[in-house]
Amino acid sequence: MLVIISGYNQRAVIAFIRKIEEIGVRNYVIVASGEKDSIFLTRYAPKVYYTRKNACLCKTELYGVFGKLKQEHPDEDVIIVPSTEALNRFLVENRAEIEALGLVVPLVPLETYQTISDKRSFWELCRQSGFNVPELIPLSDEFTRKYVAKPQKYISSHGERLIPQIVDNKEKHAAFLKENSLEDFDIQEFVSGESYYLLYYLSRDGVNYKYSQKNLIQQPCGKSIIAAESAEMHHRKIADDYIKMLRSVGFWGFIMIEIRKHRNDLYMIEANPRLWGPTQLYVDAGVPFIEAFLHDCGILDEVRTSAEPHKTYYYWSGGLSRKLEDDTECVWLVRNKNEMFDHIDDFKAADIFDRPDTTGLFQAEMNEMKD
Repeated sequence: MLVIISGYNQRAVIAFIRKIEEIGVRNYVIVASGEKDSIFLTRYAPKVYYTRKNACLCKTELYGVFGKLKQEHPDEDVIIVPSTEALNRFLVENRAEIEALGLVVPLVPLETYQTISDKRSFWELCRQSGFNVPELIPLSDEFTRKYVAKPQKYISSHGERLIPQIVDNKEKHAAFLKENSLEDFDIQEFVSGESYYLLYYLSRDGVNYKYSQKNLIQQPCGKSIIAAESAEMHHRKIADDYIKMLRSVGFWGFIMIEIRKHRNDLYMIEANPRLWGPTQLYVDAGVPFIEAFLHDCGILDEVRTSAEPHKTYYYWSGGLSRKLEDDTECVWLVRNKNEMFDHIDDFKAADIFDRPDTTGLFQAEMNEMKD
């Protein structure tokens, strides 16, 4: 049985549910984040087993849910889907207690996970492995150039969760200096250029699955991808080089590595060892990452692979705060916007929530955009 924690990274959660439903895996339950969880606006609302009283990852509440599930299904593996960074950290940090309840945590050990997920340690691993990484630059009181403030670790020295910040003017620079402890951040040069995601599922038995996407539009400040399309980057040698590096430190599982093409060089930007927002792209393309995960979990006997995955598109209209033609509220990651407009009908057809199973969620997002 699969346990899906809903409410965060929701685009990935719904794409995951769509795929398991498509292939006939319906032995799963959903734990909603609260009564306002958007999962209730979808066709999958009847699969909600429990609605949390606390939106944060409360041990007492979750352990109660986990224990009850195991009691009700004593002869089954009860497997928690690694859907968000906060959840994954919770799982690997509390693995012994969760496994003592009889559940399965399908993630690498804590030290390995932190090596990949923490920005500084992954930056250092990539640098030592010969990959191009953004240069660390000194920080002064005066704003002199655009930069990215990358948290060295997921949790700050004061116990706070940190996110990367793009600082591109003196006002943001002054605010960053005032509001943050500088020892928690690396200050990196901002690397411009085409943005790609290298997508992987590395199975426990050594089989490697890979794909890639080119990102076209992104929310401000390096947030979620709004539009992307299939790419060929996974056919290049660098994609296999990353696999070798990841395997060398004992990593397996889902992972996305963002790279940027700058003056014909490829730079590592960051990695996310979990489901990622545009999961729907590889699902629509027919890439069997989720099937490989289910095989690792003992749910599928084999991973059936089709022919070469087909070209596809990803679009999240709800991620826009204004109409597509107005780029003041989003970031275009390509020089030529016609790369998207020439295929606008394909993008609209790929809208992640404008689909029969999520019409309520789609309409809710459209109403928010009108307000």
